[in-house]
Amino acid sequence: MLAAKPYCSTRPAGSVTLVILPIALYVALVSCVLHVGYTLVSGGATTAVRFTFCGQALCAMRDGNDNVLRRYFAEGQFTAPTGEQSVYLTDQIGSVRDVVDVSSGDVVASLDYTAYGQLATATGGTLPDMQFAGLFWDSGGPLYYSATRAYDSSVGRFFES
Repeated sequence: MLAAKPYCSTRPAGSVTLVILPIALYVALVSCVLHVGYTLVSGGATTAVRFTFCGQALCAMRDGNDNVLRRYFAEGQFTAPTGEQSVYLTDQIGSVRDVVDVSSGDVVASLDYTAYGQLATATGGTLPDMQFAGLFWDSGGPLYYSATRAYDSSVGRFFES
């Protein structure tokens, strides 16, 4: 019996990775897209990062040396350097409403949004990377990122590339 966890390769777009799903016991083909060139601004420091998307879902964040900084799952995120594990509690469109620390079970952040995704209120210490509609949040501004384009919550519109 096969006992493997689904995974996603960080190969460039167009390459194919075999994924074995233990429940259904079949092999599916998944194409991964590796986005390069984003910069994150935090506390005045600028960091070059790369994001790996598995289909439309964000899988991982890597630094400029290709070290995994965070892994993302539908249920939350794992921060590699610290070992911190968080679970996301989402609403019907995938917006993160509460963040729970796995080790303690405590709610460490709560978030509320306006109709178009601006952060209305936030309580707790560290805000999650995934926020409105499950999109990646740029802490340096009002932008959210998907695999294909950016969304500006201040005007409620997607940018086209």
